[in-house]
Amino acid sequence: MVNKIKNRLRLIWSDIRQFKNLELYLILVVILALFIVDIFGEPSPSALTEILLAAIAVLIYGQIEARHLERKTTTHLEALSQKIDRLQEGKEAGIKVYAEGRVPDFDFTSFFFTAQKEIFVIGISTTNLRQRFTEQSSSYFKEPIFDKIGKGLQVHWYLLDSESTAAKEYAADRQEPEIPERIEATKKALAKIVQELRQRNGDGVFNVYLYPRFPYCYLIMIDPEDSHGQMIVSHYLHNLSRKDTPIYQIEKSHHPILFNRYAQMVTDLTAESKLIATSKPDRDQA
Repeated sequence: MVNKIKNRLRLIWSDIRQFKNLELYLILVVILALFIVDIFGEPSPSALTEILLAAIAVLIYGQIEARHLERKTTTHLEALSQKIDRLQEGKEAGIKVYAEGRVPDFDFTSFFFTAQKEIFVIGISTTNLRQRFTEQSSSYFKEPIFDKIGKGLQVHWYLLDSESTAAKEYAADRQEPEIPERIEATKKALAKIVQELRQRNGDGVFNVYLYPRFPYCYLIMIDPEDSHGQMIVSHYLHNLSRKDTPIYQIEKSHHPILFNRYAQMVTDLTAESKLIATSKPDRDQA
């Protein structure tokens, strides 16, 4: 009860400092003064007068409360409207939405190069990312990543096992029988990358894995243990080509719960994975 009175007094003082509801507070003061005069003054106080003054005071107080509620509602609606606008524009803090699919080349490269400790790649054949290493100018993408690996960056690249039931069922459902071949093409390309990195003998590592379960999304996760962690997520949607599938870029600092949900999915999905190639020979299990 005491806290409610204190909060009410603070709200009144805040209104007065901001010159809000002054006319209503003035009326309340006048009513209070008339009430006091009516009680202690001469002649004897009239019960009817007291009731009328009390009724007016209640009405005035209700008007003040209504204004406070209206102010809070307006503020809330404005904040909600701004949030909806940012979401529609793909500018919600900590989330970028690429509704039409592919991330622009500059944006993707900038995202990938923010990695300081770890990169996790989860996908089926990851053809487009593999082509960045094999078909783009090496000075533009591959060499900067190789330099980071030389300084300690760890890359963990997971492919769906082309021999798994999940791969065969997905290829059949998509009516794309070449999917297992694309997976094998990526395996061969990554094996060459591993061999090249072995000759450089850097401090980091480039590991390639196979896993047997359908991933339901394509995901690249960067530095998941750090507060600046980021990820790109694109869910596999039925009857929609990969190039048209919406992509979400999520920052851990703004959305830690959402980020950690996907991070846990990566942990669970890769629990049954098998290391097939590594740039560290002493760890090679192929």
